[in-house]
Amino acid sequence: MIKRQLKKYHITLTQFSDDFNISRPTLNTYIDYYENNQELPSDVFQRIFDYLFNEESIDEAEFNERYRYVQDYYYRKYTNRGANDLLGYSRQSERNYNSLLMTIQKDMVEKNISDLKFMLINYILKNDEEQLDQYIDFYLSFYGAKKFNVSKYRDNKLIVLLYKAMQDKNQKMKKDDYKTLDEFITYSDRLFEANMQESIPQSKKVTRKLASFIEEKYGHLSDEELDVVIEELSKKLK
Repeated sequence: MIKRQLKKYHITLTQFSDDFNISRPTLNTYIDYYENNQELPSDVFQRIFDYLFNEESIDEAEFNERYRYVQDYYYRKYTNRGANDLLGYSRQSERNYNSLLMTIQKDMVEKNISDLKFMLINYILKNDEEQLDQYIDFYLSFYGAKKFNVSKYRDNKLIVLLYKAMQDKNQKMKKDDYKTLDEFITYSDRLFEANMQESIPQSKKVTRKLASFIEEKYGHLSDEELDVVIEELSKKLK
């Protein structure tokens, strides 16, 4: 049932394994447990499976919303905690937090909010940086959503720069501005690539790509069949 659902929503087992940092054999074991109405060995994945696969009639948009919600919040948040702090379900503050995230997700789908805003919200919730707090405070104050309190900042330079930039946003670009833009693009690309290198082990890149391609072209293979195909292709590539 689970494999059929994933295929229906254009998600391969390899992609699911990568998205949730779980091996294919372990995923297959969890699927067998779940489809035979047995409790999963992992409380975390029991909750994830219940949330994603407890009904077959769910439409693709709703499933994708749930999938992204679980991937970006529940599981990533859990992996940054101790093994016994399972998703924080016993804490009222965590329940409030999850309720807020569900509201955000619902609004994004219904109001067609861009993924960039979703990424920003996700970034804000995961980072506790003073400059980020200053930017948020400035943005809310600039549009009148809150009263600005200058006394709480030790360094007001960022606020001054942001205000100047917002005041000048309607002016035409100058020659030096384009040079600054190029510098930012170079800086951003370099930082993004560095983060990608850290998040994906180099040794697994080709294997993941091959596994995903094989599943999309030939359907779901057993672990043994998948390993044989990948090994043969790897030999030819060498």
